[in-house]
Amino acid sequence: MKTAPRTKIRSVPKATVNRYLDLYVMTRKRTKLELELHALLKRKKTIADELKDLDMEIRNIEKAVSTQDRKRNCRPVARKGAKETINKMVFEY
Repeated sequence: MKTAPRTKIRSVPKATVNRYLDLYVMTRKRTKLELELHALLKRKKTIADELKDLDMEIRNIEKAVSTQDRKRNCRPVARKGAKETINKMVFEY
């Protein structure tokens, strides 16, 4: 006797079943990729903000260092026989 399981006849054609499965898998993959893209954009914004803050701090420190160098390199030196001092700047190469 030939029954449906023995003849491998299905109530839903095999091609249709695969389409639903493919649709499900692709939908899940799309959702995963969208979430990953959102996380990457958020991380990119965070990195850009950190870089901006670091640039501002670097500029402030460079200003402080340059003013300290100017103060340190400008030493008053008295000429022989003169009563006033003149400013002399020392350059290091």
